[in-house]
Amino acid sequence: MYVFQLPIVSSTSSTSPTYVTKFSPVSGWTDLSGLEYVATEDVLYAIFDSYNTLVAMETDGTYLDEWTLPADGQEGIALNSDCQWFIADDSTGKVWRTEAP
Repeated sequence: MYVFQLPIVSSTSSTSPTYVTKFSPVSGWTDLSGLEYVATEDVLYAIFDSYNTLVAMETDGTYLDEWTLPADGQEGIALNSDCQWFIADDSTGKVWRTEAP
């Protein structure tokens, strides 16, 4: 994962992104297929499709927890205000809804 600073909202003179850092939340895992940031928790959730796993981390990449996902081709993730996850599965063409962990 690559982290960039986007000053577009905070600056009228600087509109270019600035590289900050890069990190890997799980060493050796490279099949990142979905991200969701939950500001109220300050937690970043990432789906790794090949591992059928949802990983929770801090915004600097510090690992928090992980959960096994029920399907095989996860390619997208979203969380609504009722704490329900929506996970898109491109191998079945379905969107799975489940309670957030």
